[in-house]
Amino acid sequence: MRKKWFILILLIVLVYKNSAAGEANKTSDTYPLSLEKCIQLVLKHNIELLQQRLGPRITATEIETEKAEFDSSLSLEATSEEEATPSASPGFAGGDKLEKNRRTVEAGLEKKFSSGGRIKLGYETTRYKSNSFWQILNPYYDAELSLNLEQPLLKGFGSEVTEAQIEIAVNDQLISIAELKQDLLEVLRQAHKSYWNLIYQQENLEVKKTLLAQAQDLLENNKARAEVGLIAKLEVLEAEAEVAARKQHVMVARHDLENVEDDLKRLTSLIGDPSTRDVELIPTTTPQTKLQELSVEENFKLSLEHRPEYDFALAELANASVGLRVAEDDKKPALDLLAGGGLNGLDRGYNQTWDELSTGEYWNWSVGLEFSYPLGNRQAESRYIKQSLKKQEAELKLKDLEQRLFVQVRGATRLVYTAWALIQSTKVAQILEEEKLRMQQEKFDLGLATSHDLLEYQADLATASVNRLKAVVGYNNALADLDAVLGITLIKCNVHFQELSPPSEGS
Repeated sequence: MRKKWFILILLIVLVYKNSAAGEANKTSDTYPLSLEKCIQLVLKHNIELLQQRLGPRITATEIETEKAEFDSSLSLEATSEEEATPSASPGFAGGDKLEKNRRTVEAGLEKKFSSGGRIKLGYETTRYKSNSFWQILNPYYDAELSLNLEQPLLKGFGSEVTEAQIEIAVNDQLISIAELKQDLLEVLRQAHKSYWNLIYQQENLEVKKTLLAQAQDLLENNKARAEVGLIAKLEVLEAEAEVAARKQHVMVARHDLENVEDDLKRLTSLIGDPSTRDVELIPTTTPQTKLQELSVEENFKLSLEHRPEYDFALAELANASVGLRVAEDDKKPALDLLAGGGLNGLDRGYNQTWDELSTGEYWNWSVGLEFSYPLGNRQAESRYIKQSLKKQEAELKLKDLEQRLFVQVRGATRLVYTAWALIQSTKVAQILEEEKLRMQQEKFDLGLATSHDLLEYQADLATASVNRLKAVVGYNNALADLDAVLGITLIKCNVHFQELSPPSEGS
């Protein structure tokens, strides 16, 4: 018998220890999260942002691609040709057929300049051999060192035309950065609102739990009073029904809280780590309730300075201006300066040929102008009209954006003041409901109020508490929206953009 009791006590102890350990583990599965840390996690690990960050680096490579147009180019070519043809003069060809052999090596260095001109330094040497009687030097070497220049004088002249594609590539990168900033603003705005919503849902759950505890206390009180005949059993049934209803409210509130937690874990990528996937997030940053003085005019200036959409529109206008400038240049006639000169040499051996070339005794030069202009020039005229309309369109878009930004700034500023006023009104309403519940509780204790009345006043206070919490969270969401409208969220979150260079392989 003692043995059985000993085993039973041992099992109870083990069960208690396991239960205590489980509670300890449950308590430790929490993740304290400040708003600052939340933002850091979003910036570092958010998959959407990691993807969007590649855009500016891709456009950086386009800038280098356009700059490469002015790189020097080295060319090398070697050819070997042999030919055998029937001879019209067999006695002078060394047989019935004329045989020729030619070996040629060419080298060139070419460079394009921002003026639109091209210069090429070339060297060519050829070895000739034939069975012809007329070829006295057999074999012989022919060499030529040449320098040629081609420079547009009207159409295509100047860096404003030749470097236009580089300007467009730079503006495209600014557009890509503006798009990244826009995505950053939206994701950070979502992170702020999800963080404050998490606080709301946690507090809402606590309010629902408090209501449930109050209903359970009332149920136990009513049961005790009903047993001694102080109240009717109907009030017990009414309290039981309210407990069941408030249990459902707790379940719904917990469900909403878990959904908000998952959303915030997705933004911070905590959902992707098995060690943090199921932790309970504990917000440690207190929502603001102090009114911030705001100026619509000052905020509008901030939006023009920091909104990425405005940078985007300015870059598009700059691209349109570049396109118009190039189209205007295309209307000009083509007038090119062509100039060149060289040194020549010819002898039995390569060294002798080079020595002869080096003396400068044999030379050539040329200079000329080349002119062309399409009659009517309709293609260039059409392109110019098209680019002119595109620039007008970009200017109108910019003006429209300025007006829309002003409306957005004024609306967001107005919403901040409205949200703060709502905090004040809900605070007064909560104090009033607390006092009404206190008075109703006193009446209930004296038997002057029913359970139904007390439950209603409890629910009214809970509604007032939730409404005040909604107002506080709404005010902080309004501040987050205002920062996003002004484009200063990145500044407040200490997000800085460094000058981008083309990524190296594997980076």
